[in-house]
Order: sequence, then C-alpha cells, then structure tokens
Amino acid sequence: MHIDAPCELKERLSYIDAMKAVIDNECHAGCPYQLKKNPNLGETKLKFRCSADKCEACISFLKDDEEYILTEYNGTHNHNQIKDETKKYHTLSQCYRRVLINFIKQGGDPKMAQIECDKKLDLDDPLNRPSFLNASSDQMKTIQEKGNKKIKGIQKYDDNQFKSTQLFKGIKEQESPKDLIYFDVDNYNKPKKLIFYYASFKFLDIIKI
Repeated sequence: MHIDAPCELKERLSYIDAMKAVIDNECHAGCPYQLKKNPNLGETKLKFRCSADKCEACISFLKDDEEYILTEYNGTHNHNQIKDETKKYHTLSQCYRRVLINFIKQGGDPKMAQIECDKKLDLDDPLNRPSFLNASSDQMKTIQEKGNKKIKGIQKYDDNQFKSTQLFKGIKEQESPKDLIYFDVDNYNKPKKLIFYYASFKFLDIIKI
C-alpha cells in the first residue's frame, strides 16, 4: 500500500495540518504510528513511524517557531509480517492523543476535546473510525477521571480550601512523599502563590503548561 505525501518536502505546515497528515496516514494504513523523538532535540524534531513490524513508512517534521517543516516521508506500507505474539504492539494513536492534550492545554473544555479535535482533523465519519483513535481518547478520559478524583480529595479536610490543602500535604508527606511534587502557600486566606500537583505522571502530562 502506498499513501501520497501531504505536501512537498520542506513545505511548511501549521501544527494542526502536520498532525492531520500523520493521522490521515494512520487511518488509511489502518495502523497507529509510533512517535520517535531524539532526547537531545525534544519537540524540535518529531518522527512518526508505522508501528507494524518491519514497516518503514514514516513522516518527520522539523519545528520552526509555530510551523512544522516536512523533512522526511515514506508512504509505502508493508504489513505482511506475521505478528510476534510475545511483542507488545501500539494500540492507540500517539499523534491523536497529542492533539487532544494540546486542545486542553489551550484552555479547551476536556468534555468537548474529541468533538472539537475531530472537526479540526476532518474526522467526520464515526462509522469508519479506527479503534486506535477511540483508544487514545478513552485512555485520556480515564487518566483525567482518576486525576480529578485525587484533586477533589484535597478539599475534604477543612472548609477553608487552603488550610485543607496544607493538611492534605502533611498527610501525603507521610504516606507517599514521592507523589507530592510541589506545594507553596504563603497565607491561608490570601495566598500569593499556590502551585500543587498530586497525580500520576500521565495526568501531569495532560494538565501541565
């Protein structure tokens, strides 16, 4: 199977158009892509590669300010390899998950994330929606629900939310100090600064700015 490139090499795309190009490839190939990042380059260079065994199909971007330059493209898929039953395969779209997370980071309503992102990505056919897209949104919803439940628990120790938070902090320092990432309150009633994260690291990936 061959999928045509979304544009010419070195052409500049917006963030959403770059992500749409990857997701279009995933949908046509029927297989999610795996994100490969160079630890030294971080978000500067993104390479998405088909997760099927020995498939060389890939799409790479170089980030320049707010634009994404297409630097590499291979749209030829080879999915003839027999699956290795001992290997764990990707079952969700990392690219689609990134779009959902970005929507929330920009102040979007988490409950509307899938609907709004699908509009931007032109994913308007629910009957032909690949399972790996649903898996991405379902995973994010589960992480959010667990994280929100923990955050609500902070407020149960006192009617004053800041005092309750400090009491919660003291308890968690004893029970599970590794989960307490950062906390600072200068005054109970008028705090100058309050930054508090208590959640799984996956949840932090979603809510941090």
